[in-house]
Amino acid sequence: MAATGSISGVAGLGHRARISRQRKRVAVLRVVRGEDAMEVSRSVGVPAEILAGWTAEFSAATEQRTIPRIDIDPTHEPAAPANTAKGTSDAVMKAAVREFAEKGFAGARVDAIATAAGVNKTALYYHFGNKDELFAAALEFGYAEFRLNERRPNVGGTSVIAELEHLFGAVFDGLHANRQHASLIADENRHGGKHLAPALQTRIHGLIEPVIHDLSGLIERGQREGVLRRHLDATRIYLSMISLSMFYLTHVTTLSVSVGLDLSQADEVVRWREHVIDFLIAAVRTSGPPA
Repeated sequence: MAATGSISGVAGLGHRARISRQRKRVAVLRVVRGEDAMEVSRSVGVPAEILAGWTAEFSAATEQRTIPRIDIDPTHEPAAPANTAKGTSDAVMKAAVREFAEKGFAGARVDAIATAAGVNKTALYYHFGNKDELFAAALEFGYAEFRLNERRPNVGGTSVIAELEHLFGAVFDGLHANRQHASLIADENRHGGKHLAPALQTRIHGLIEPVIHDLSGLIERGQREGVLRRHLDATRIYLSMISLSMFYLTHVTTLSVSVGLDLSQADEVVRWREHVIDFLIAAVRTSGPPA
């Protein structure tokens, strides 16, 4: 007989409910990250009291912090205080992003992540299962930290060109601030996207699609006003915006060697940011004054 809150069965449901370890972990992490518990309960198909028990298990396990937190990079913004379940979860994710970014999936060590986050390694394995699942969780966390929706353009702004300039610059700034996550994305591409399960693909697309939709609205408005060229495609403008920014940030070392400049220096980063904005505006803007 499975114990209450166990992975294979849940006591108190009136039947032998089966739920995977992964679904259980995802449900708990959704709650500790601030989602409404009742909504999570309905979406995963378990009673709220059972979900509350799982969350309490998570809190109890993560509060057994037998190893002090160690900062891998002293210049990096410190992790959120880990005296709560959400704080511990965020600390684990930030430590995982750093470890995977610095060493890649193959070279990263789960015990190093546990030590850096200040959590018990056994508890870490309990909640994330294995290294692959931890990498997938870190990948999703990085997309969420990028907060792409907060960089969406103001479709009703006074100037289409100004709104596009703001969007292009904000996306570059977001990628630059989260360039460790950009390294995770590059590593995932090297592995052929093996961690991009269908559910994760859906969530990532859900973060990006609204921005492309708003970008499409800006393009249509600019075309009506005669300031943007015809036959522009919002998806390809988005891809150009991401590619021009991310390639520079993830290949800065070899690019620096190629051109004989230290492109990681702050002034060079600023110059490239300005170039990205100017380049993209030139690509979409009409050559003459509005009709």
